Amino acid sequence: MTHSRFLGAALAALALSVAVVPSSLYAQEQAPAQVAEAQLRAYAVSYLVIITARDDFQREMGHSHDEQERDRIRLVLQERLAEILVEQELTQEEYERLTLLISIDGSLRERFDKLMEELGGG
Repeated sequence: MTHSRFLGAALAALALSVAVVPSSLYAQEQAPAQVAEAQLRAYAVSYLVIITARDDFQREMGHSHDEQERDRIRLVLQERLAEILVEQELTQEEYERLTLLISIDGSLRERFDKLMEELGGG
C-alpha cells in the first residue's frame, strides 16, 4: 500500500471519528503548519512502521477464519500500534493531527514526502 493510499485511508477514518474540526485547525489551513522537524520525523517513522504492521495484520486476517482468532489478531494490532506511537513519543491525537495537517498543508506535505524518500518509504 502506498503512503498516499494509507494517508487517504487514515483521513477517512479520522473523518468518521471526528464530527467537528476545531476552529484552530481551520486557521492552520490558511497558514503553513508549524511542525518541528523532529516531530515530523517521528511521524514519518511511525507511519512507515504502521504501514508494515497493518500489512501484516491484513495478511494474518486473510489466513484466519475463526472469529476468536480474528479478535486476537485485532487486539495484537491495536497493541502494536500503541507501542509504535510510544516508541516515537507520539500520542494518538498528535499522530491524527499530523495526518490531517499533512493532508491540508502543501509545504508540510512536501517535507513529509522528502522524509519518506530519505527513510526509504517514498
